[in-house]
Amino acid sequence: MTGNAALNRARELENLAHALLEQAQRLRAEATVAGQPPVAWPRDVGNLGTTAEALLASRRQRQRNLDSALLGEPAWDMLLFLFAAFDAGAEATVGQVCQASGTFASTARRWLTLLDDMALVTIGENPHSGRRDAVRLTDIGQIKMTKTLLGLLDDGIAPDGMAQLR
Repeated sequence: MTGNAALNRARELENLAHALLEQAQRLRAEATVAGQPPVAWPRDVGNLGTTAEALLASRRQRQRNLDSALLGEPAWDMLLFLFAAFDAGAEATVGQVCQASGTFASTARRWLTLLDDMALVTIGENPHSGRRDAVRLTDIGQIKMTKTLLGLLDDGIAPDGMAQLR
């Protein structure tokens, strides 16, 4: 890892650590309050949303040159898309998530149902349309994606989605 990459990585981890510390302090302060709703995962995840977007863009670039049947990981593409949306504070619909999967709508919906069954995503009512088509990562999904993306960065995946030469 180059000096600049190491400094950027350190800064990203420090930001995440600060967000986690603030979260822990809030939990401790609210621990005595009965009936408190669950506290969400910290909103600040450093540059991991950008990393998720870059990985997704890299996967789409490959699919322009090679048959997507060779490269298909619809659930991974969905999780990357939802993590980037979470990081940007944006909402996603079932249609958008299915399109991000890069596969047929029926296949994408089966994967989305599986992700919901695994408690990685939740499908709820969209406040704008009133339909049950709003999709977001659950707290568990956010934590697992954060850990996965941090692991990829630790393994040498650059922020632009390309493997770094060591």
